[in-house]
Amino acid sequence: TKTTSKTKTTTKTATPTPTPTKTQIQVEELQKELHQLILKKQRALFDIARKLQTYAPMQEAMEQQLKQLNYVKSDIVTDKTVCEISGNFMSARDADERIAAHYAGKQYVGWKLVRDKLKEMQNQYGRQGPPAPARGMRR
Repeated sequence: TKTTSKTKTTTKTATPTPTPTKTQIQVEELQKELHQLILKKQRALFDIARKLQTYAPMQEAMEQQLKQLNYVKSDIVTDKTVCEISGNFMSARDADERIAAHYAGKQYVGWKLVRDKLKEMQNQYGRQGPPAPARGMRR
């Protein structure tokens, strides 16, 4: 731009389009990279959400099982005992007649016979049981 003291004349010269500076190029590259990272993040969050949807029913089922186990555990702790012979639950509040009926019952008597026979065989043969029959011999 030229300015003279007598008359003010302005001449404009055509300016070429500015070439991007090194900093501007780096900014653009960083913006592209940021955009790609945002897309990756969104995809990862979507995948996580989809997996959580598949695991939610399993979590609910596990929580239900845990509640049932706690119920049985509290039931056992409070007033139930397990018969060492038959494995049946017996209530500590049962009347004497009911307890006597348990000890006279078929399950208790049958398991008592089985356990007595096992103890007899363990005394006779040891913990590993009787020797295996020889191969090829039939009874």
